[in-house]
Amino acid sequence: DISISAGENGNNVTQGGKTKENDTDTVITNRKPSTASSNTVTIDADEGKTVNVTLDNVTINVDEGYEHGYDPNAYKTAVSVTGSGNTNIELNGNNTLTSGYGHAGLEHNKTDDSGTLTIQDEKNDDGSAKGSASDTTGSLTATGGYHSAGIGGSDKQDGQATITGGEITATGGNGAAGIGGGAGDTDAGGDGDVTISGGTITATGGSLGAGIGGGAYGNGTVTVTDGDITAKATGNYGAGIGGGFGAIPKDTLIGGNGTVTISGGTITEASGGYMAAGIGSGYQGLGTVTIE
Repeated sequence: DISISAGENGNNVTQGGKTKENDTDTVITNRKPSTASSNTVTIDADEGKTVNVTLDNVTINVDEGYEHGYDPNAYKTAVSVTGSGNTNIELNGNNTLTSGYGHAGLEHNKTDDSGTLTIQDEKNDDGSAKGSASDTTGSLTATGGYHSAGIGGSDKQDGQATITGGEITATGGNGAAGIGGGAGDTDAGGDGDVTISGGTITATGGSLGAGIGGGAYGNGTVTVTDGDITAKATGNYGAGIGGGFGAIPKDTLIGGNGTVTISGGTITEASGGYMAAGIGSGYQGLGTVTIE
């Protein structure tokens, strides 16, 4: 497994009991390109710090089905981003992340003091600047386990993600968004906060979750300024872009609200599930949509 944290003048990278301090060009790749790794990557950015990491043709699959019962703590996350600081992930080549039960493929649980996760494709695969006919596009395919987003939150957790580029395919597990929130319950979790300013995005939510936005019982706050987006809710009650399934257990609405602002880009498809909006709210939620 690989652990990355912010150092004084770069990243501190630990693997196999050895730590390289102040690494200024942290690139993760597979030792055997044709074989999925069962090792994980954990990125922790301290408050006031920024961690920059490149995924270069990484394939990680830690899905073990239900081998350890129904406790999410018994399962692994392919790539987990934590901390109050900010993390930028650059995409080179084709990357595939598949997590276990209760964990997002690329996991970033939003808390009151969490920093940002930005997924980007600012350079070509060889490190050169973009701007020519030979430009390359990095890609990421992320699949969440049960109750967990492809990119974002995990079981009973809110999720946050910013995407500025790349070719992104994200699929949520049962009850979770493709990109955004994991599944919550009637007390907590499930909200998804997503900003997209570039890239080609295909996001598919699990049952009760939005394609992009909230998971089950979750609100979705989505801002789109650029990019080409396809967002689909595969089950009932989740919006294509916006809120997940909402509930009214005691005459008080919990989740399902969708707040969406679109000021650019192309929405190729936004299809909600049964009784949910294409863009806006999930079932039993409020929808606030601004298209500029």
